Formats: sequence, C-alpha cells, structure tokens
Amino acid sequence: MSISVQKNEICFYIAFTFLFMSFFISDIKYDFGNASSMLRYISYVVLVVQLLEKKWSLKELICFGVIQALCWLFFLITKDIYWGIIVLVIYAGKDIKPENIFQYNMLLVSLGIFFVFELSLFEILPNVSTPRDGKGGLLGDRYAFGFVHSDVLPVLSLYLELYYLWIKQKISILNLGLFISVELIINNYCDSRIAISAAIIVLILGMIFTFFHSKILILIFEKIVYLAVASFSIFSGLMTVLLLEGGIYDDIDTFFSGRFRLAILKSVNVGLNALSLHSNDFYFADNIVIDNGYLYIILRYGYLFIGVFIAINYLLVKKADKNPIILICIFAIFLLNFIDNDLLDYAFLPFMIYAFSNKIINRKLE
Repeated sequence: MSISVQKNEICFYIAFTFLFMSFFISDIKYDFGNASSMLRYISYVVLVVQLLEKKWSLKELICFGVIQALCWLFFLITKDIYWGIIVLVIYAGKDIKPENIFQYNMLLVSLGIFFVFELSLFEILPNVSTPRDGKGGLLGDRYAFGFVHSDVLPVLSLYLELYYLWIKQKISILNLGLFISVELIINNYCDSRIAISAAIIVLILGMIFTFFHSKILILIFEKIVYLAVASFSIFSGLMTVLLLEGGIYDDIDTFFSGRFRLAILKSVNVGLNALSLHSNDFYFADNIVIDNGYLYIILRYGYLFIGVFIAINYLLVKKADKNPIILICIFAIFLLNFIDNDLLDYAFLPFMIYAFSNKIINRKLE
C-alpha cells in the first residue's frame, strides 16, 4: 500500500485521523468519556486550517458559507456537530486523490482491528458475547473481540474488502474466494448474518459479472443500484407500518432481530418529522439503538435528510461509469445499511467524500 501525501494535504490527513478516531472508539467496549467529542472538535479546527489554504471561487465560497451557516445553526439547536465536520471534510478532500483517501482509511481500519483484537486476546478489553434474540430465547455465543457488538468485526472486514475492490476496480475468482473465506472464518466466531449475507451477495454478483460480460446486464444492474437508497428507505418505512399487522411481518422482523419493532418504539419517543431538531440528549435518552441506516437517518434527522443519501447514491453510481465491480460495491454498501447503521460512520466516510470529489478513480478493466 503506497499513499503519496502532498504538503498541502497534511492537515487533511491529520484531521481525518482525529475524525476517524472519534467514530472508531465508540465501537470499542471501553468508556472513553468525552474523548469522542474532543477529537471531533480538534478535527474541526484542523480542517478549518486546511481550508484556509484552499483557493475558492466566489460561487464555491458562497455555497460553502451558506451550508456551514446552516450546520452551525443546527449545532446550536441540537449540539450535534456531525454535519458541520462532514461538510468540512468533504470540501477539504475534494481535490485529493480518492485512491489515497480509501487506502488511508483502509490502513486506519486495519490498524484499529489489529489493536482492538490484540487487546481483547490479552483481556485488556473484554471479549463480550452478544447472543441473538430469537423466538426461543437467546441463541448461541457471538464473540465481539473487544468491540461493543459481535457484528462490528465482520462488518469492518467486509468494508476492507469493498475498499480493496473499489480501489482496484477489478475482481478475480481468487479475490472472491479469499474474501468469502475470511468472512466465513470470522463468522464462525461472531455469527454475523449481516456481513456473511452481504459477502455472499458480493460473491454471487462478482461471479456473474466475471463470467458474463453483458452490457445489457450491466445496464439493468446500474438502474437497480441507482434506486438502492430510495428502495431500502421505502421498504424500511413500510416494514414499520406492516409490522403492526403481525403475521408474516412479525416473522420477518424476528429474522432481522427486531430492528423494525425498535424503530416503532423509537418513533413513539422522538416522533416522525420532515426535519428533526432534537438534541442529542433527547434522542439518545431512551437508549434504543436503531440498526438500520435509513430508519436512523429518518428518526434522528428527519425524512428529508434521506435526500442527501439519495444524492450520494446517484453521484457514486454516475462516477462508477458502468463498472460492474464498483456497482457491486455500491449495492453491497447500501444493502449492508439496511441491517446496520454505517451511513454516518467512519466506514462510509470515504465513499461520501468520493461522491463529491472533483477527481475520479478511473482504471480500465482487465
């Protein structure tokens, strides 16, 4: 892995590291106190320094100023600085090679996994078990290896595979075999249906597009991927309504570990709004965790915010330029967030930056 960093990009990578750490430590089974908030504030300051060196056009400066003003207004009301930082990191990363950002995030995730795993083996971090809740009660041991939940390690390993495919923009049977083998080994200890299901889908789609070079097939798949966020959002919302009828919908919800039932309970507490201005303290007061990226966005920020991710979905597919490997990655990411919540996390951050980047990863398929 080779990452070339220009002198004028140093502040970006420093800020990116602090921002990554602020998100990553929340996935570790340890109480870091206010460290997460402090790291985000430091990241914000360093990003501002980075952007002071940027050459702005008048139109770009006005657009940035308006968006940041709205983010600050949102912060003053909700005490949530997330969107202000994300806007900064997107603008700061617009002219940086996206390959470098993906590789750097890949490095940070790999190091994070290594240190957390090692600390759990030496029992410095607890290796908790999070058994699945089924109709017959708690089902089996699912080890977390230092993370807060047994799904974290398998999902992160899957993201590493997706980063690799995204950077290389090509796939081979050897790659697919290696990826699925790693997921199966991890799944043996973590029992994560989320990661193994997504990995199998990547495997199947990868084999289809490896053996069948059909432009019509790629075009059809591209249309499907364009609708990924909208489709998963609608289906997630419908499930919370249909679940009230019970029957088969109750069985579906049980298969997904009660995610939609929890979303219903959360909506009772926080409401359903076009734009949600609840404070962090109010939103998180009930300790209900929403493990569906689309329902989390809708309940935390309002259903209008789904439009942001529909736009990101569109930009990513457009930049894919009908490359089936990239389309598979995009589909896998948004499928993963149907049963996980990574759209506002460090794992999804490189994709968010790339969606608005001025540069494109463009390699010819071999």
